[in-house]
Amino acid sequence: MIGIKLANQTFNAPIAKIMRKYISDSISDIKLKVINGEYIYACDYIDSEGIKTIIAIQQDMETNGIDSKIYEHDEITTIEFLNNLLTSYKKTEQQIEMEIDDEVL
Repeated sequence: MIGIKLANQTFNAPIAKIMRKYISDSISDIKLKVINGEYIYACDYIDSEGIKTIIAIQQDMETNGIDSKIYEHDEITTIEFLNNLLTSYKKTEQQIEMEIDDEVL
């Protein structure tokens, strides 16, 4: 699992505004996640769209001066790591497409 948490467990309006762009959870649910130090967004390790969302959330938080941390299996990780994962997934997808094309021909 890959997820993002806020470094500070203080909830405010900018956090709610950012998160509502990405999830449909109620503001009270988002607030509880922040206050309880839970993941405000999480996805499977192989969910490339979810990983892209985590990157976007982290960047929005950073732009608004809100400190957040990205976790991979409960260990802090970086956007660079996530971008490397996405690149790897894309290369694998391209390789599979080439192999399928080769089999069809």
